[in-house]
Amino acid sequence: MYFPSKRDWWLGLLIWGLVLLAGVPALLKPGKGQLIIMIAVILFIGWIWFGTGYEISEDQLKISCGPFRQRIPVHEIREIKRTRSPLSAPACSLDRMEIKYGKSKRVMISPSDKENFIKTIIKKSPSVQLDEELRKYV
Repeated sequence: MYFPSKRDWWLGLLIWGLVLLAGVPALLKPGKGQLIIMIAVILFIGWIWFGTGYEISEDQLKISCGPFRQRIPVHEIREIKRTRSPLSAPACSLDRMEIKYGKSKRVMISPSDKENFIKTIIKKSPSVQLDEELRKYV
């Protein structure tokens, strides 16, 4: 089952506003090199913005963030808790969940449908611990 990332409107406004602001010099004094670089940056950021999501298969959580990919065996997930950490993560929102897996690994994600995401993970791995805020989804 696929879960796209939640997208904060203000974060999108900030990111795309900065991209457009940085592109103004390329538009005012167009050079072939500047234009190519600007298009490449827009495509790369667009790939990340629109290509961030999470897929739960039979035995894996697959995380996609543009060209970046990560796979986590579902049975290795130990704990999931809510967080609003601004640290870099494959998430387009600060309304996040921190997933602890393996011995000491962590990743933060922001599925738009938290309830069904949690229910799907718990169905595949009932031993996953949830913080108090996320238990309401089970």
